[in-house]
Amino acid sequence: QIPTFTFRSQVSVSSCLFVGMQGSKELEGISRDKSLSDKYIAQCNLLSTRPDNGISKIMEGKYQNTVRRLDFSSNYLGAAGTQALLETIRDCPCLEYVSFENMYLKGESIPTLVAVVKTLPSLTSINLANNNTLGFSAAKLLLALVKTNKRLVEMDLEGTGIAPATQELISKYLTDNATSGAYWVGTPTRQPKASSPQQAGTRRPGSDGSNQAPTGSGYTDERDNTGPDGRLAEKPLEAGKLSHTPAAQKLKQGQVKLQCEQLKGQVLDHEDRMMRIVLEMPPKAEYKKNDMTNRLNQAAQYLHDYYDAAQSINKSTYNDGNLVSDLSMVNSTPRIDDLTNEYIPPEGREPDATVVKIVHQVMQQPKSVQMEKKAVDQTISVTDQELVDLLKKLHNILISNPVTVETVLAGLLKSDEMLRRLLTKVDDVEQARTQALEDEDMHKAEAYHDESIKLQNQLMKLLQDRLAMVESPGDEIQLITTVQDSEKRAYHKVVQARDISNDVIDTINKDILKIEAAKDEKTKEYNEMCDDFKRLEMRNAQDLHTNAQKQQKIWVDLLDCYAQLKILAEQRKTMVDSYVSERDTYEHSKGNYEQWMDCALKHQARLENFVKDVQIFVDLMDNIEIYVRQTVRTINDRIHSVKSEVDKQLIEEQKNYYKHFRRFYLTIGELLDKKEERLEDIDEMMEANNFHLQMVKESLDPNSAMYKDHNLELAKLKDSVAIKVDWLRDLADQSAMDFEPVGAALTEIGFHFVHPTIELQENMVGHKEKVNEAKKQFADKQAVKVEHAKDSIQTMSNTAKQAKMTGISSLISPLSPRNQPPGASGPGSANKTPRQGLTYN
Repeated sequence: QIPTFTFRSQVSVSSCLFVGMQGSKELEGISRDKSLSDKYIAQCNLLSTRPDNGISKIMEGKYQNTVRRLDFSSNYLGAAGTQALLETIRDCPCLEYVSFENMYLKGESIPTLVAVVKTLPSLTSINLANNNTLGFSAAKLLLALVKTNKRLVEMDLEGTGIAPATQELISKYLTDNATSGAYWVGTPTRQPKASSPQQAGTRRPGSDGSNQAPTGSGYTDERDNTGPDGRLAEKPLEAGKLSHTPAAQKLKQGQVKLQCEQLKGQVLDHEDRMMRIVLEMPPKAEYKKNDMTNRLNQAAQYLHDYYDAAQSINKSTYNDGNLVSDLSMVNSTPRIDDLTNEYIPPEGREPDATVVKIVHQVMQQPKSVQMEKKAVDQTISVTDQELVDLLKKLHNILISNPVTVETVLAGLLKSDEMLRRLLTKVDDVEQARTQALEDEDMHKAEAYHDESIKLQNQLMKLLQDRLAMVESPGDEIQLITTVQDSEKRAYHKVVQARDISNDVIDTINKDILKIEAAKDEKTKEYNEMCDDFKRLEMRNAQDLHTNAQKQQKIWVDLLDCYAQLKILAEQRKTMVDSYVSERDTYEHSKGNYEQWMDCALKHQARLENFVKDVQIFVDLMDNIEIYVRQTVRTINDRIHSVKSEVDKQLIEEQKNYYKHFRRFYLTIGELLDKKEERLEDIDEMMEANNFHLQMVKESLDPNSAMYKDHNLELAKLKDSVAIKVDWLRDLADQSAMDFEPVGAALTEIGFHFVHPTIELQENMVGHKEKVNEAKKQFADKQAVKVEHAKDSIQTMSNTAKQAKMTGISSLISPLSPRNQPPGASGPGSANKTPRQGLTYN
């Protein structure tokens, strides 16, 4: 239907604007014999949900065709229960008000609610207050509902979580609906009661097939507007109902009424003048009448074309995509949808309980960012899973506290008893060795010496194991590496997520600034256009008034001035055409501005709402960073405290190790020194034995076989002693190498000590000097004997030479001392060194 104007007139000639027919839609399928409570129970059974007793009590005694108000406030039904309730109130023709306040409605129920509201022809008010789970998708559906459903004039959205900008836009459309008088194109309406007999005369065809309807019914039929020529004829129109199109609805009611009265007065003036012309000059009046009729028909056609153009404004293809492209914005609608999926979790996703607990603990601290519980749950649900796992890992470490001095030093406690037993054995063996040396039982002393070295070797290995336990006590002390790695990864995740979110917020804020700047520019252009159009309208009104005055003068003498009147009429037509063209341009520009502003406001509202969600995520990352730092600091303090105790124990173990290593090394060195001396003694004994073997023929010694056997025994003894010497040297070198890290650690902490190798070297020097002094004394005695033997040999040689020279043989002493005269000296008189017997260990 094409919305047009009509003017009340006393005659049927001067109508220039028309009104469209408004149809009615009959309600069908309304059950008359079932109450709402029965229908509600049936719907619950159909959806397999349990009926709510409170809802059933509210619906008692109310019927589908007569109920006008329903209040379901403060009843929580869930998704299935809400759907059953909405299906129950579907197709209630008289329902004017319904309240769903504080019913915990979710966004998934809003599509069904919108569909049900469209079936309620009398509904004017909806209360959705305090349903704080409604989101952006619900806001979009409700906005579309109030734009298309002109019956709605009230909608309470307080406490719904819908953005303030969107609420203001919905309120604006509701205000427009309220001021429009509920006239909608193509839908049945309840129009105001007629205020005059002329208005009451507008009827709708009755059921008897006539063209008459009951007086005051408020309905019009297009068939009543059809004239004999097939064109739409005049019909009364109330002041203030100038247009039904969105563009015309924006005109102020006062301006519309004034224009209608002016046009009405002009039409009546034209009618009076034409009646006079008809009486005075019938032929010319008839011609003028036909001319005016044609002009009125042309005006009607112009108006028809004008409203076609006005309606085409509503078909503008301008959308969010055009807005984003025109303003070079980053965040288009698909990008916002993608970001929404990243920052807003889907329905049903539950946040991790441990991380929720962590964030609430952090928010109790003074420097944390305070967040709502719903925002915390929503943001944690979209937090990176690796970051969630790291937080849970740190939280478990903090709660379980696996690193203590007792757990770290548990291995030392187990080895304490073995250490005490070994120390006791070593002390007992050393005491026995000392006693054997005092008793000069060298075999036992050597055996005890070997046993002491073996026990001390075991003791050193045990001490090395204890040192290893303290230096690397196991997985527990390595926890600090795990904590540091977790802190590094968690901090990286937090910084990365926060940087990305801040970038998103920056791009959105830039887009909002672009929209604000474009809104200001567009508004400025629109205001300038409105000012230009108002000036044009004033000039056009002045020109029309001047033209009307001139026509008034010319009408006095129509016969003389008809040609001039025709020229003025043509000028008036030209001015009207120009005005209509300018009006058409103005309305198109106004519609484009409104469409652009609508897109900009919606896009800006969505960006502003989304910035809040991203900022909540940034706040969560700040709180998580606080928790990570505090948790890692607490765990590190605990570990450092334990490590400090362990380091103290390590120093004690290192000192204890040094103490026992010194004893062990000096014991090895003492035995090694004696064994090396023994090797030298064996070598000397073997040299002496070889000398005796060489002198066997000279001395006719019958013990040559004994010397050979003794040589073999000495060789075997030397080999066994040499093997033991090598073993002792290797053992001493290995123990010295094992002590090097311990010695370096003791030196680093400032513990002053003399290295056992130096101490052993000093002991060996003193011992060797003592042995060498004894050997030197023995060698000196042997040298005296040799010198004495040399003197005797020289004496014997001189005597032999003298006897030989003189031929006196009596100069040579007899061989037997018994035959030698007293005082005589001879070869046998020389003191001979007694043969030394072989002595060996």
